[in-house]
Amino acid sequence: MITQEFTNLYGNTEVTNQNPDCNADYYLTEDQQRDHEYMQAKIYEAMQALADDPSATYQVISGGQVTDSGSGQVDIAAGVGIGKDVDGNLYLVSIPALTNVALPSGWNDDRQICVVGKYTRKLGASTRTHFIGETYHYSMADSYLGETDTDDLFVDSDPSATSLVWGSFKMNGTAFTDVPSGRSPQLITYPYPPGHFHGLEISNNVSDPTNDIDIAAGSARDDTDSVNIVLATGLTKKLDAAFAAGTNQGMLSTGSIADGTYHLWLWYNSTTRAVDVTADVSATSPTAPSGFTHKAYMWPFTRASGAIRAFTQRGEEFLYDATAADISVTNIGTSAVTRTMSVPTGVRVRAILYVSGFAGTSSTIYGLITSLDQDDETPSSTKMNCGTNVSGGIFGTELRVKTNTSAQVRSRFAGVGSDSTLQMYSAGFVYERRS
Repeated sequence: MITQEFTNLYGNTEVTNQNPDCNADYYLTEDQQRDHEYMQAKIYEAMQALADDPSATYQVISGGQVTDSGSGQVDIAAGVGIGKDVDGNLYLVSIPALTNVALPSGWNDDRQICVVGKYTRKLGASTRTHFIGETYHYSMADSYLGETDTDDLFVDSDPSATSLVWGSFKMNGTAFTDVPSGRSPQLITYPYPPGHFHGLEISNNVSDPTNDIDIAAGSARDDTDSVNIVLATGLTKKLDAAFAAGTNQGMLSTGSIADGTYHLWLWYNSTTRAVDVTADVSATSPTAPSGFTHKAYMWPFTRASGAIRAFTQRGEEFLYDATAADISVTNIGTSAVTRTMSVPTGVRVRAILYVSGFAGTSSTIYGLITSLDQDDETPSSTKMNCGTNVSGGIFGTELRVKTNTSAQVRSRFAGVGSDSTLQMYSAGFVYERRS
């Protein structure tokens, strides 16, 4: 549609200074009004339908049901859908009623078949020529590509996230079986970008904080970059029970509950399209629940003294309700020492540490708490992140230091005395998804 106004006229008339015998220069106000109402109605309805989920690509408003028409064929009811193209333009799509649609050859062998919609927006044939030479289309049409080509209408594998699933069924010979779970519940989105992760924050369950985790709704791209995984409704999962599908069910993927680190995984079942969560001791190779085919890593958490450690999550930051006292030493020496902290293992996190100490009765103290990725450097009065230059003084600070996958950091001090002390507490961690 040309965005430039057709003319500055307000009624049905010839365009000034154009040949009055030429049909192309005659302006009809009803054409303009039809265009305006058509496009306004489409955009309004699309915006309204997509307001609750601006990432939506297609949405069924009504119709599109798949039913048996006998003799191994199906009917597809007329319907209306919302579309959004790759440029983000919204438009309305009409789906005509299709009757006695034959399946692709050999597909009546009881395989699951999805009926999918693929759409295109096109200009109608009615045009006028603008007096400056541009062609003006004053009608538009939406076409359904699957009507004449069943290759565009049926698929027998997961249609992923590129087309709308009207329905799903099986045909055994001429016996039709509806598969309701195959229909898109509301919408399909374009593939999320690689590494997409949104929401899915976790918290200790109020009723059973010792064993249960609450998981908020959210979405992620799976780790093979082939499937969007959307958890539409939050879940409560139990660490003290073997995995079972659904909320208020177990999440332990294998083995028995124990203290240590657990890793939450988001799972997708490509047959039923179910989404669920497991807790696994592996950060790289979790045990897949039966039927679940795609996964995305979520978060780590820890269990200590027989209970899930209490925490508060804000984005990628996890703050412990109570700090964990990890290190308390006297006569700390001047050599580098690897310190193990109470943060998750299996992944690298930025440990949130409270570091304090005493310089000694007749000493100053200069310290560096660093990642094992960094060089082992000697601290000094001009190169330190903890310590004091006051003889007999004390110090305390918060540091955020990257760990290795064994939850370890390095400490090294200079200027210490035999009675110098060091205390290190874990106050939480930051899991940086792209670390």
